[in-house]
Amino acid sequence: MIDFMKAAVTVGLLIAGTALLHCSEKIAGAGSETTNGIAGSIRNPDDTPASNTIVKLFPDDYDPVADTGVPYPIVDTTDVQGTFTFKHLDTGSYSIVARDKGKAAGLLLPTVSVSSFDSVTTLPPGNLEGTGSIEADFSGSAEPASGYIYLPGTDIFCLLANDGSATLENVPSGALTTIIHASASGIRRNILRNEVTVLPESLVTISYPAWNHARRLFLNTSPDGADVKENLY
Repeated sequence: MIDFMKAAVTVGLLIAGTALLHCSEKIAGAGSETTNGIAGSIRNPDDTPASNTIVKLFPDDYDPVADTGVPYPIVDTTDVQGTFTFKHLDTGSYSIVARDKGKAAGLLLPTVSVSSFDSVTTLPPGNLEGTGSIEADFSGSAEPASGYIYLPGTDIFCLLANDGSATLENVPSGALTTIIHASASGIRRNILRNEVTVLPESLVTISYPAWNHARRLFLNTSPDGADVKENLY
């Protein structure tokens, strides 16, 4: 009887051990985390590694005023080789802003795509350059000047002053096609009719930003006047 009980206990322990092992294998395979990410490196204007540079990641359409409640930006600091990494990202399109405030230099990398599951987007090295400014004057607009302007996918914005003016400071050098004006009523529109290029330590002025269309007219007049009796435009 005792031998039979020992055998039964042994069989029971083997069955239990097999069941636990089987469960452990299932648990180990569950809860795997995405490895989507972006990796790159930042270099100084002299092409040396830009260590200790703050690098921020934003969704491409990020609004720095309206989107403060979302979990962005994601921030990393470059290592001694100037490299940075963002991990566990959702698929989508992002912008990267790098800054070295001590040297008044920056870099904007727009439209960085993370398009597939468990993939790392590796970017070519980017160089920091001096920053510039962009000013817009809404005082000539037929609409009341209100709200703010911002560079989508960045933390760069400026509230409109009472006189209708606004200036974006510390804008990384490069070509821009979009600057958004968000009015107090919530209407958003691009105020750039054409691409603008920001150069280091320069100021770009956007003329008549609220006009969807603009034309410059030249009238040659005589000493007696233009003798214009009807609308020309």
